[in-house]
Amino acid sequence: MEPRALLTFGDSSGNPARTKKGYEDSRHYVVVTAMMDMREAHRVDAQIQALKPKYFGKINPERVSFHGNQLLHSLIRHTGNRRLAEQKFREALGDIVKITRNTNATINTVVLDKRFPDTSYRSSSTVIATWAQASRMLYQDVLDSPPNTYCVLMLDRYDAATNRIVSSTINKFLCPPIGGSQSAPKTFIPRPVFVDSVSCSGVQLVDMIAFITAKNSKPIDQFVRLYNQLRPALSHTVHIR
Repeated sequence: MEPRALLTFGDSSGNPARTKKGYEDSRHYVVVTAMMDMREAHRVDAQIQALKPKYFGKINPERVSFHGNQLLHSLIRHTGNRRLAEQKFREALGDIVKITRNTNATINTVVLDKRFPDTSYRSSSTVIATWAQASRMLYQDVLDSPPNTYCVLMLDRYDAATNRIVSSTINKFLCPPIGGSQSAPKTFIPRPVFVDSVSCSGVQLVDMIAFITAKNSKPIDQFVRLYNQLRPALSHTVHIR
């Protein structure tokens, strides 16, 4: 059997700090992963790239990233009009939801509730807890995949210290071989590849999913509606504290 390659894109949204300020910034910390085959990854890339001239005209697509609030700020600079930029931002979020709903992928979300601020709770603990749960879910997804499956993780790039924490956490759960026979193993490449999201449409997609999921925790009708439209496309969602 020919090896089957799967790509898993991952990113997070929210402030991981469990302090009062961290809670004010974001009530939840969200990690999202999306596992898909190469053909689907190419299709997602084409669709994300097609959105950029729609909202930014004739611009080098490598200069624009669909990346949460960064996208809104880019639209404000591009239009010079905040109200128009916010309207276009809402439309862009709607387009992301449509792409997600039409994507053949296993999309997992981990939502950490920061409702109880604790100044002694380090940001690194939030990162470890969410990525550990995400890794457990990915592990099960690979176990459920056909034999001779090889998976590569591509994650949005954090700072160097956080990259090491995320990589180490993932490595604990996704060391090869995961299952199958010696002749047809199911294998995760345990060390993720950290990329600049502007160069990876799959990472941009999961970032926007995480952004909408995190914003859904606040009483903002726009994001509640978007999340309700998005939810059927999410394979598994786990809430932790």
